[in-house]
Amino acid sequence: MEPSHERENPVNQWLLQYQGAVAGAAAVYRPAGIGAMRQVPPFMLGVLHYALPDLEALVGLDAHRAASDELRTRLTELDKEAAGKPFTDEQRAEFEEISKPEAGLLARVDAAIEELEIRENTIKAVVAAGGRGVESPVFAVPNIRKAPENVFDLAAYRQRAQSIDDLPKLYVEGAKRLLGELAVFPTVEDKAKAQANIEKLLVSSRHRDAGIVARHMLGTGSPQYEEAWSRYVTQGPNALSHGMQAALQTYTDADGGFAIPFTIDPTFVLTSNGSVNPLREISRKETITTKEWQAVTTAGVTATYATETTSATDSAPTDVGNPTITPVRAHSFVAFTAEYQEDYGSAAIASELGGMIQVAKDDLEASKFFMGSGTNEPDGIVARLITDTTSIVPTITNDVFALADIDKLIGALPPRFRSRAKMAANLAILQLVPAFGTAGQPGNSVYDAIAKTLRGYSVYEASAMDDVATDAKEILLMGDFQYFVIVDRLGLSTEYIPQVFDTNGKPLGQRGIYARWRNDTGILSVNAFRLLKVQ
Repeated sequence: MEPSHERENPVNQWLLQYQGAVAGAAAVYRPAGIGAMRQVPPFMLGVLHYALPDLEALVGLDAHRAASDELRTRLTELDKEAAGKPFTDEQRAEFEEISKPEAGLLARVDAAIEELEIRENTIKAVVAAGGRGVESPVFAVPNIRKAPENVFDLAAYRQRAQSIDDLPKLYVEGAKRLLGELAVFPTVEDKAKAQANIEKLLVSSRHRDAGIVARHMLGTGSPQYEEAWSRYVTQGPNALSHGMQAALQTYTDADGGFAIPFTIDPTFVLTSNGSVNPLREISRKETITTKEWQAVTTAGVTATYATETTSATDSAPTDVGNPTITPVRAHSFVAFTAEYQEDYGSAAIASELGGMIQVAKDDLEASKFFMGSGTNEPDGIVARLITDTTSIVPTITNDVFALADIDKLIGALPPRFRSRAKMAANLAILQLVPAFGTAGQPGNSVYDAIAKTLRGYSVYEASAMDDVATDAKEILLMGDFQYFVIVDRLGLSTEYIPQVFDTNGKPLGQRGIYARWRNDTGILSVNAFRLLKVQ
């Protein structure tokens, strides 16, 4: 028989409540006093079940703010528990539940905070104006709200916003001020070009997406964030102060990586160093903040002339398509020695890392945007056209590339695409063209290397294309490149690797940075392109 003192022991009574229970995904061993506790008696602080906040039960701003702080603290604790190793399945599940963009607990509670703060400020303003016949500030015209003087103070934007719809506008205004007055781009030579690219990104994005892009810039462009990220990628998470940890946690992702500052982020700052890749310059570019991009394609509607009172005919297209492009992961690993870190410091290494990642990204895209298979990598434009026989234009004579072949390619492109068409070829192929001219003609009458035109059409160097005009080589691409789309998932994440080991598992005295980003490409209409092939 069980001793009575054991039955009455409060510890035993508490343990019996959970007898036979199966641990959930968030069940972990926690040292005493760390993490949030739900329904845990004081005498059991050494072992506890961490329960995530119930967002439906939160009432009021203070409760939501406390939950936000608690979730951010929990992310940091999970990272420390992993001690530089990959998460266990349980840790990863909890981390993703908290940090998943838009759908995660942290994103949801922060969105609620934004709405509650705006609502509270609006009510205060309305109450203050009560009895004086003053219209509610939500509908007052004009009542223009400006971004705060400190463009990095994200809380100040929420305080100034009069409605949820106002917030993206304020973020964009602050991002434009940051871009024009404060941003420094250490990895690019042409600052004006970098600014123009980002300005276009802000202007061309939808209202909601523009706010997401702008907020990303404001958060990752602050001096505090840049310093924290530099410290993290060179010394690891243990070198961060509490303030630095708080700054970085705003831009963590589901896999535990931290966003690179936007001033050295290749998804913001476009470069074309290394391999020659003209596609980013001449193609359609879409930047998304979600999982996939969708388009609507059609050959178009028809139109007719008619006499008075003649009824219109149904000209709706019957070939409507909805292509979907889902960005796929690309990644790079950059290693550096402990001595390099000691000699040059965090700031110098961070700048160099940004440049090296950009070069690696350029080289990869120069190859895969043209020749990618479409399986776990971009659907390259040349590789895709090779599979479509209607897009292939064979040379007139076997194993011969001549001027008549260029004219045949031009004539094969449908007229509706020809007016906006451009060409692309390897430099070695373009250098063959001047020999096609006849005596008495100007040397640049066919190919003008300075003006970069071929038969009057703009032509671009593409180092990934075939460089010899021999049998079965695809040597010259022509088309309307607005029908080739590059889709970038905004943001590039980095993770710190504290030690690199050799094949025998011995340390090399190197640290590493693992960088990852996502993009993809696709042809919206293969009929918009033609590819010259030597037969």
